[in-house]
Amino acid sequence: MMTKLAVGQNRRGKLCFLSVPLCALAGIAKFGDLYKTLGLCLLVTVVCMIYKLLSSSRIIAKYDTDTSSCNPFVRDMGFVLTALCAVFADISSIKWFFLFGVIMSAVFAGILEAFISSFAFALIITLFSNITPEFVANSFLAAIVATVLVGYYSDFSSLIHCVIIMLSFEISFFVIFYGINPEKLMSAEHLLDMATIICSIAFGWMIHKKTAKPEQPENTCETSYSAEDEAESGNMVSAVIEDRIEDVTRDYSKFLDENYPLYLKVKSEPELFHSSETNAGLAKKISEIIGANSVLSEAGTFYAECGRLISSNYIKEGLILAKQSELPEEVVAFIKEHNFKLGNPKSRETGIAMVVCKLSSTVKYLKSKKLKYSVGHVVNEVTDSCLMSGKLIDAGLSLGEYRIIKNYLFEEAKSVYDYFD
Repeated sequence: MMTKLAVGQNRRGKLCFLSVPLCALAGIAKFGDLYKTLGLCLLVTVVCMIYKLLSSSRIIAKYDTDTSSCNPFVRDMGFVLTALCAVFADISSIKWFFLFGVIMSAVFAGILEAFISSFAFALIITLFSNITPEFVANSFLAAIVATVLVGYYSDFSSLIHCVIIMLSFEISFFVIFYGINPEKLMSAEHLLDMATIICSIAFGWMIHKKTAKPEQPENTCETSYSAEDEAESGNMVSAVIEDRIEDVTRDYSKFLDENYPLYLKVKSEPELFHSSETNAGLAKKISEIIGANSVLSEAGTFYAECGRLISSNYIKEGLILAKQSELPEEVVAFIKEHNFKLGNPKSRETGIAMVVCKLSSTVKYLKSKKLKYSVGHVVNEVTDSCLMSGKLIDAGLSLGEYRIIKNYLFEEAKSVYDYFD
């Protein structure tokens, strides 16, 4: 027996097939040609199959947003909207509306799903419309840019930056194909296109803000159990508890006791102690918010850079200190995995430590060089570099959790670091 939650997970990506009958109806209305409509349906079906396979894979699951996992309909509607817009792309007033679908895919499903939606749009308009090659190239590249910008959403200033970037891209594309043509640039048709693009970016930012608030995520899925369900799930839960009981009950807080030898060594260096304590506090709070092991995060992040007590080769020295101090392997993992150049985090806790320590070192560097940037710029650069480099791919952090981390750091960085005004 399966719960509704399990059913929802198994349906991931399936509702995109709703686009097939909708495109069939749209094709009949537009083409009036049965064979052309059949070809359109077959093409959309193939793309839906690719979308479904990617959406169900383990790799994509690592980047799922928590908000969409309970609502497959919302998750796949981005693809459906994009496919329908492709069929009617000949209508100039709505040809850019597909960006709303692409951005919905990026926010509710994931980056690769958004790329598949973009590819489907470009393929359909190439084969089944009279759209110019210029618009095919323009729309596809604009969709890629819009997808990438989704990961940059945070405060209102990020929305302004995204709009500027998108408009700059569109204007540059216009100049490449049409040259300096003020009359065409300011034509009603082109202004409508620009307005649609701006609205799509604003729409993406608004739904991102709604679905990525920095608060403890709750399970909003309704779950119903029968007697058999409870018996079966009880056995499964017992097995999971047995596997996790040691990790849950281990008292990592004892390694932060003021009388613990290594703690006293770190405390003897005021600058290192302040940095370690600040990083540990941020990591602890983030872990509490997303439901990770907050005590482990605090202890592990505190000792992540303890090797700086000895030399600049702090990873090697940190591992030596950890062995001498008999730190548990779970804490030692932070020393190995938090460093941006050397490690790949293998848990949510060490992934959080990487982001927090990277932010701390970046602020310290900018301060030493007397370079001044806004909190939004610094937090976005740090968090995005961790994500886009692929360093967090094994950490098990979802896109929803990643956005929570980014939003939390944006809110807290001003009070934590005196670098920001």
